[in-house]
Amino acid sequence: MICSASSGTSPFEIEWYKNGHKLVNFKSLRIDTLNEYSVLLIDPLVLDDNGNYTCTMSNNHGSDSYTVSLIVECKHSSRIYTLLI
Repeated sequence: MICSASSGTSPFEIEWYKNGHKLVNFKSLRIDTLNEYSVLLIDPLVLDDNGNYTCTMSNNHGSDSYTVSLIVECKHSSRIYTLLI
């Protein structure tokens, strides 16, 4: 998932949340942020990754956020899935 600023003044603070809980780099979850862009990578993707993911971006002038629902569906008995958004 990608979060980016379409306008605004740097520097930006970008945070990711899943179901209202702040995310940090951990095991299969990686967050890469550079200036006004942030990428949330989940690899491998598993059923427990279902949820609402929110990117919050803020600077000295205010903040904005965007939420997307991730639904992981399993067609096979494998525990590893592919993310298609």
